[in-house]
Amino acid sequence: MEKTFFKLLYLTGASRPLGSFSFSGGLEAFISRGFARDRESLSAHLKLLLEKVWAGTEIPLFRRCFLAALKADSLELLRWNEVSSALRESHEFYLEEREPGRALMSLLREQVALPAWMEELSPQLGFLAALGAGAVLFGAKRRDLSRLSGLLMWSALENRVTAAAKLVPLGRGDSQGLLLELMPVIPGLSRRAERVGDEEIGLSLPLRGILSALHETDSLRMFRS
Repeated sequence: MEKTFFKLLYLTGASRPLGSFSFSGGLEAFISRGFARDRESLSAHLKLLLEKVWAGTEIPLFRRCFLAALKADSLELLRWNEVSSALRESHEFYLEEREPGRALMSLLREQVALPAWMEELSPQLGFLAALGAGAVLFGAKRRDLSRLSGLLMWSALENRVTAAAKLVPLGRGDSQGLLLELMPVIPGLSRRAERVGDEEIGLSLPLRGILSALHETDSLRMFRS
């Protein structure tokens, strides 16, 4: 179990060489247009992001991708992968899902031999589907799904805070304070995500999507989203 846990931590960690560090999840546009100027406003936005986007869409999608991969159900995995792509509100959000997915499948191919059905699907898989497949390849079982969901949400939060530290900017103390402040909400939100039905998947923040679309044409930007 310990070996599996560290493999899962490796898959979800912000240090993965997948290019995720070049994306901010829409945070750059949100900050540059004055919607967050300090730790307090940023904390409120990140909490809303975890509650709506991650607990309402990302984690439920990931759970279904993982369970499909666990059953080696290629049609089901492809179905939820397509839903995940369709729910991206902007082109840059679409790229933020697709490009790390391709990078993760390439990384997995270097670590383990992909089963034939997964190799066939690999060019089509976005990040959530690739992560679900990778967790299965690394030995995760259904009993590990709650822990893996929490790790994924923590990784998303850590990535956003790291981006915010460059954009606001935040001092080291504020960055760590944000992580410590928001860390306690993750277990409850992870459990909430377990109860999201198929027809309920798709919660989003409309303003975030609009700002992301505007961000695509900004002449000066630090991040790709």
